[in-house]
Amino acid sequence: MESLWIVPEADLEKINVHCVVAENPMPNGNLNGVGAIIRGKQGENLWTAFGSLSDLTEEQALVTAIHAACEHALAKGWDAIHIETTSPRVYDTISLQEHIPLNDDQLERNTWTYGLANSTEFGEVEHSVGELDFHLARDMGKTLIPPYVAVTQILGDGEVEDGPPPLKRCKLSQYLKTVKANTLHAIKGKEKIYAHFSFNDAGALHPKAVKLIDDGKLVRFSGEFSKQVINLDAEVGNGVFARDVLHHAMLGTMHAIIPKLHVPKKLVNLEDFKGLMSVEEVLELTGFAPSSAFPQTSADDGIA
Repeated sequence: MESLWIVPEADLEKINVHCVVAENPMPNGNLNGVGAIIRGKQGENLWTAFGSLSDLTEEQALVTAIHAACEHALAKGWDAIHIETTSPRVYDTISLQEHIPLNDDQLERNTWTYGLANSTEFGEVEHSVGELDFHLARDMGKTLIPPYVAVTQILGDGEVEDGPPPLKRCKLSQYLKTVKANTLHAIKGKEKIYAHFSFNDAGALHPKAVKLIDDGKLVRFSGEFSKQVINLDAEVGNGVFARDVLHHAMLGTMHAIIPKLHVPKKLVNLEDFKGLMSVEEVLELTGFAPSSAFPQTSADDGIA
């Protein structure tokens, strides 16, 4: 990175000064912010002062900052020192000095704006403030050029070679609409699902309801209960659902919904029921069998 700070000649330290003047008074009342910094031959920070001198003009504030820096340089025994200023009038005031126009992002212009907004008095500071350390390193080429890390990912046209197999998708309904014969699915908020139904036991299927389903006692009311997975929201009657059948079966109030149930499409074979008589037996006992209606006559019977 190109250095914005000109390294001083050998055995010289350099004073940089800058003053920022606000168009309108700041919230803290400041009208200007001035800063001064003394840097060594390697660009290191040797001394720093910044603050506001609102009762002075720009030139007066710059000269005051230079004066403070020179006093520190004399105290350190630095007989030869280089001074850079941003004001042509101050340049004319200080003989044999240079006027260096500063870029907007240079250290003095950027850093000492911090003093305009954060300090009401001009004074020396013994620690780093604002972005001082960054600008010190940047001027000496010790920082990376943004973006700091340039990474280009070459992903091709979207194809993946030897990639892992895609994950299997598992879709769960938001509501607990299906149950197995012995358990309910664990779904978030299950204790609130079917909260007013008798078969809901804190989100799980009540043991009594499990027994009713496993014993097949509800199959005669709806074929839905013969399935491996029962849909409690399946309609099994006129405005009646499987959940209603299970609910009333738990309470023993099936008579309230039986008239509304659909007639099963597949009737149960009567031969599967023990203790029932066949149609022929019923007809014979009631006298409606063909043999009783038309009695057979023997050959010996004659006609008179």
